[in-house]
Amino acid sequence: MEVYSTQRKLSTYSVNTQLMRNLETYIIDKMPGIIPSSPGPHQLEGNAALLLSHPDGTDHFTPTGKYMQSRFDNDTESVALEFQYHDGKPVSERQAIVITIRFSRYSDDSDLAIALKAHAAKEKVMDLEQGLLQQLEKNKNTNWIAYPNAGTPIFIFIGGFLSFLFALMTDNRVLKTLLIFLFLAAVYLVMHSFMKGYCSFDTKRQKTMNTIFKWIFSTVTIFIIISIVTPLRKTLWGY
Repeated sequence: MEVYSTQRKLSTYSVNTQLMRNLETYIIDKMPGIIPSSPGPHQLEGNAALLLSHPDGTDHFTPTGKYMQSRFDNDTESVALEFQYHDGKPVSERQAIVITIRFSRYSDDSDLAIALKAHAAKEKVMDLEQGLLQQLEKNKNTNWIAYPNAGTPIFIFIGGFLSFLFALMTDNRVLKTLLIFLFLAAVYLVMHSFMKGYCSFDTKRQKTMNTIFKWIFSTVTIFIIISIVTPLRKTLWGY
């Protein structure tokens, strides 16, 4: 009997209720191979809880099926799945597992943690962790672009502001175009961070924000093309 635990930061994902159900089902289906004395799937459903955090607190749903909505509320800040189980034997012989999968709008609060007391615990934890990551793969998104590390959004904002100032000060058309491009790229990344967050949740508000973001991105793209083409055209052809 050994004890092994692991925790890792998660990448950026698009999170919906179906994903949470899939993760719960995967965990329950894996239990017989992790703790052989565990009961069947129906008995294990009561060991999983869905946690939905918002500015006013956290709502707990145990079993997870008590959450009946097809989408999350607009003010959802994080969504987590917790699974806890032990076989009920005396403490010295007890096999137990605790799993937490947490998704958040904030980069520092999204993680996967597993702790297991069982025979061959390390091998079982590593296998379970890789399996869960594979389950998440199809929901991976590109929000990570705006989150290379914790301090990046601040540097992006400062860099974009300085690019805009220098663009106003220079008379060099090529340099001005480059600085405008950097400024607009910074605006894009800051907006991406603000409007989508680290992990995006399936809410009516997020659906609206995605539409607005696509519209703004299209407008910015057209502006960038015009900003680049116009000075190059004047430089090469004189009009």
